[in-house]
Amino acid sequence: MTQDCNPDSIKSLKQQIETYHSQLADDAESAVFVCLPSKVIELSRLVESFNRDDSPFSASHPSFDCDTTILTLPPTTPTEGFRPTYGRTSTQTPAEVTNSIATAQTSSTLSPAFSSTDASHDAGALSGEHEDDKPIRTGLTTNPIFETIGKVMDQQGADVLRFCMQIRRWMATVTPQVEEGNNTGVEIQELAISYLNSLQNMGSDCSNYLVTTRQPRGGMVRMYLRSPGIEDRMLALYESDRRELFSARQLLNLLQSKCMETMNVFQKNWNKICCAALIYIWVILLGPALKSSAALGPDFRNAYLRSAAYLSFIWALYPIAWGLADGANVISPDAEMIFYGILDLLAKPVFTLWHVYQISRLDYTKMQLQSGKFSEGAAMIRENELHSVNNSALKNARADATATGRFSEATAREV
Repeated sequence: MTQDCNPDSIKSLKQQIETYHSQLADDAESAVFVCLPSKVIELSRLVESFNRDDSPFSASHPSFDCDTTILTLPPTTPTEGFRPTYGRTSTQTPAEVTNSIATAQTSSTLSPAFSSTDASHDAGALSGEHEDDKPIRTGLTTNPIFETIGKVMDQQGADVLRFCMQIRRWMATVTPQVEEGNNTGVEIQELAISYLNSLQNMGSDCSNYLVTTRQPRGGMVRMYLRSPGIEDRMLALYESDRRELFSARQLLNLLQSKCMETMNVFQKNWNKICCAALIYIWVILLGPALKSSAALGPDFRNAYLRSAAYLSFIWALYPIAWGLADGANVISPDAEMIFYGILDLLAKPVFTLWHVYQISRLDYTKMQLQSGKFSEGAAMIRENELHSVNNSALKNARADATATGRFSEATAREV
């Protein structure tokens, strides 16, 4: 859509971009300080459950079933591509499974779907393109544990990828360039992006776990179907399934570690940026702002100086709290939260009440405000007070002059 190049349209677009940048900053801050820490805790609990029998990442889980029973496919099943899939309960025998497949395929109420057997994913295994060039119409059921693990891995990987994209979009709007001369900012940028790329790659590996697992397992199934009498191949398939469980464990461990590393890098550099901005604010508070308050009079200057000194002192305690907690690990996380909570109370509600009390005792007319209703009212009150004082002085002078007999219009004008 084409936008008009008039001042109103340009102003509207600038406001939309500013709103978008603000939203990106909020999303990135949420990802760094809320989402990633929550994901680290979630992954830690998941890793701790690996050794339990009810964990899908354990070979003792009931869903772990490396069934090597060879199933004969019905004649109506095509030998190329995929075939319909039908459920198999743990109480069914291979013959019952074959009969149920044949019965289901003759029914017009069922629609074809993708197969759940590893062998059917390989056209060569079904079409008989092997050493003896004989058609082999057999297959194996897949290990159901991988369906459960695949869902968990895909969910964890998708969450991490979403967090990475939130942070990456924000970094694209605020990262410095080498041409700007901010070498420190560029170094921080490169360090943060390197950790972010590593975490993003790890998240992609988790999301693609099921695909990368099925491909090598399909090759082992094909070898087993060529020579089903070789026991070593059957045992190799079982050990391969167990190895894939441990690979999933290792991948989640690495994902948890990368989330922790990326979170620490961004949080620490975030605090560095905030400390640099705090120094700039101090310069403004104790420099130009102090001069502006002094121009209004000594009472304004003293009130402002007390408020600025108090707020600067409270703000200076924030980097100290960070240094004691995240920097040197001197205080515990509970003590850190208490420290920050007390500082927030002193820097916000306590400061606000004290500052409002101070400025309530000042003369607002010295600010020469013209737009506010309260300022106009204050000026009118001040004018009425002066008029009342003049009237009182005039009445007193008239009374004194009348008593002495020397009152005249000239005396009134002098008053």
